[in-house]
Amino acid sequence: MNAYNAGVVAAVLEGYSAEGIFARRSLFKGYTFPVAGRPRTLDEIEHDIVRPRFHDPRTHFALVCASSRCPKLRRAAYEPATLDAALDEAARRFINDPTRNVIDPARGIVRLSAIFDWFGEDFAAAAGSAQAFVSRYVATDAERELLRRQDTLTFLDYDWTLNAQPRQRPH
Repeated sequence: MNAYNAGVVAAVLEGYSAEGIFARRSLFKGYTFPVAGRPRTLDEIEHDIVRPRFHDPRTHFALVCASSRCPKLRRAAYEPATLDAALDEAARRFINDPTRNVIDPARGIVRLSAIFDWFGEDFAAAAGSAQAFVSRYVATDAERELLRRQDTLTFLDYDWTLNAQPRQRPH
């Protein structure tokens, strides 16, 4: 996961972007960088290493693609001794971020990130459904109840624009 995130940062610094279908293909399948002594693509790391090795949908919230709707980049590297807690925190942070998921009991609205659609089988394997997985991490009982009653899900459009912070002017 650390190699993937470092690779995304390096690719962005080299001018790669996920905006547009051809740019995404170039970023995820074309950009290569050395990992453990051999060239790897981001796609290989995610689909050939991380997903098969971990079988844990929380990894989707640890892998950062540098777009506005992807998970936020963690300030520290993932370490084996604290990985389980770090993945729980990544899932909790992503699921409860209203710019990435909308779970509104007052209006009866559930609109989840497209990540839950794209990798629905991962969430179903872990919890029975995306709703059941999400309900593990929401903040309130009302949100859990709304998710339990949801028969169908609506997914938010994925915004692939670069997740950039404005530069701070020196003082």
